[in-house]
Amino acid sequence: MTIRKYINTRKRLANLSLYGGLLISAAAAKYLLKQDEEPPIFIFAGALIGFAAMALIKTSTKCPACKGNLGSTLMDSGSFVSLSKKVKYCPLCGTSVDKVL
Repeated sequence: MTIRKYINTRKRLANLSLYGGLLISAAAAKYLLKQDEEPPIFIFAGALIGFAAMALIKTSTKCPACKGNLGSTLMDSGSFVSLSKKVKYCPLCGTSVDKVL
């Protein structure tokens, strides 16, 4: 596994937890509104849990080579599911992100 693949896996997990939680909360709220019921506040717990998981993953992602915190440095670059191809090295230690661990 390369550092890039490790970061991409963490990035996908973070984004899927956030959007999955939002989707579950929105679907449950819409269902209850169709039934002419007001959704209770705990319906939105899915969104909060998803956001908390995303924040935890983003802040705890570390470079496998230097153990430096990559969190928002690399997690916010590139697309929704992958690291930008323009990123070639860890900004903290200079290790190639395509290096096999």
